[in-house]
Amino acid sequence: MKKSQFKIGGYAKYRELHAVMNHIVWNSPSTESFESDWAGFIKQFKLGQNRWLADLYANRQKWVPIFFKSEFWAGMRSTQRSESMHAFYGGYLHCKSGLVQFVHEYDNVLGTKEQKELEDDAADSKGVIPCIGSTGIERQFQQKYTSSMFRIFQLEGRKKTDCVVRVDFDPLSRKGQCECNKFESAGILCCHTLAVWSYYRVDIVPSCYVLPRWSKNVIREHTYVKSSHDVARSDESNNLFRHLCSEFYNVVHEFVACDEEATILRAALWDAKSKLIDYRASMRSTTAAASQNAVPTQSTGGAIVHDIQDPQESKPKDGLRMRLTFRQIIIIMGLLVKDLRILLCGTHRKVADSCTC
Repeated sequence: MKKSQFKIGGYAKYRELHAVMNHIVWNSPSTESFESDWAGFIKQFKLGQNRWLADLYANRQKWVPIFFKSEFWAGMRSTQRSESMHAFYGGYLHCKSGLVQFVHEYDNVLGTKEQKELEDDAADSKGVIPCIGSTGIERQFQQKYTSSMFRIFQLEGRKKTDCVVRVDFDPLSRKGQCECNKFESAGILCCHTLAVWSYYRVDIVPSCYVLPRWSKNVIREHTYVKSSHDVARSDESNNLFRHLCSEFYNVVHEFVACDEEATILRAALWDAKSKLIDYRASMRSTTAAASQNAVPTQSTGGAIVHDIQDPQESKPKDGLRMRLTFRQIIIIMGLLVKDLRILLCGTHRKVADSCTC
């Protein structure tokens, strides 16, 4: 579509032609309507002999949104691959950049992206975007989604639903299916579904419409990938993660040579996971009981005054509690790895004869 000015810019009615073409491509409600509207468009402007438009139509299933609207693309487009690459290196590289400079600037780009993610996480944890209205649905997404995704949700909620779009709604399950398929393709609820929920006074939407990928509480696993910026940004959980990965790798590399040994290791890991889940649940219950049993320390004139410490005084205690928790976890995992080594050493000779690997 961006090449239209170079391919058909010489036509006398180019502006009108381009507007009609854009409307057909982006606003067709169905594949049948696209087919009929495109045929009328070609006939109206007498473009039957244009080879470029003929090639576009032949490959319509690869780039026209209506043909893959039911597939989840997270808002990406078919031409976004090169565009995202240019945006990723924008301001760092140019056409005359050498290979050495590329490696150096690539590392700088990663550092900038990581820093931006850390800043966004800090902003999401410290503050929230205020709600425009007073609906329960908006408050629900305000608590769950990141600031950027919540703004997109608010923009969608403020749109006017002037067009006629079919929305299948079940009042019992409170689930809706819009024929525009915006949620299925982009992961964002459309204004049509939100309007139907507002009409039926739905305050809380089903959890299937609150995608974990947009959550501000998600723990991104790629943050554990090593990079040259780890020294300045390493924390205790990151170091523990790498030490445990090293221990597990050594066990797997030394013992797992056949299906029988892999089964033993897998069972040990599931047992360790079960123990950690129980441990975390007990820690949460202990913390909740301690907070409920908290006693106010001062009383003045019948009014209860709680002893609230200065942040600088309370921070070391919080940090100590987190370090103790991590140390307890590492001790538990260390003991499990030790027991696993003993178990595998004891059974290694028994299963060696039956191993076929």
